[in-house]
Amino acid sequence: MYHQRLSLLTFLLCFISTAAGAATDSYRIDSAASDIHWRVYRAGVLSGLGHNHVISASGVSGSVQLETPPQESSFELNIPVAALVVDSPALRSHYGEDFSAQPSAKAVAGTRANMLGDKLLKGDQFPQVQLSGSAVVSSGQQVNIPVTIRILGRSIAVRLPATVEFDGRQLRARGQFALSHRQLELQPFRAALGALRVAENIDFSYDIRANRTD
Repeated sequence: MYHQRLSLLTFLLCFISTAAGAATDSYRIDSAASDIHWRVYRAGVLSGLGHNHVISASGVSGSVQLETPPQESSFELNIPVAALVVDSPALRSHYGEDFSAQPSAKAVAGTRANMLGDKLLKGDQFPQVQLSGSAVVSSGQQVNIPVTIRILGRSIAVRLPATVEFDGRQLRARGQFALSHRQLELQPFRAALGALRVAENIDFSYDIRANRTD
């Protein structure tokens, strides 16, 4: 009986100690300070008639939960497709010669309509692209984070590189990666029987900032 009481007491003490040591820090995405954009490229024998494009996300929202001590941290990002911006002049100039020719306003409007239309993102039916995931996170380290991308009603699992930094009040995650239209189960734009088309690979860059909520 004594040993049973001792074992029960030991279990309770361990449970209380573990519960007291565990904590969750909640962060909210700072939309104005965050950046997500990607580059798509022209391809085909008539590619000279097209343009490379830069697409940037605005109005990004979401949250990050950091566990202390480091355990399974998690995040969720929401990207409203209606707020996507096509060919920001500042971003095009950042990427140099391959993006030096600024498309006309008509070409930009046409690209955006194709992107949000029924053959690609179906913006009226699926107003958001969502990303979520979890990982053991330590500040200043590069990690590969398992991420689920929810797009067009589908869930697609990928692993994305990230450098994460946080100081107790602010959090930053940034990185670059490439995905293909095939990985995202998207059909790239094509015209003239594929003589003018969007290339298969997409280059992504992101810099996400978040502020602690308490």
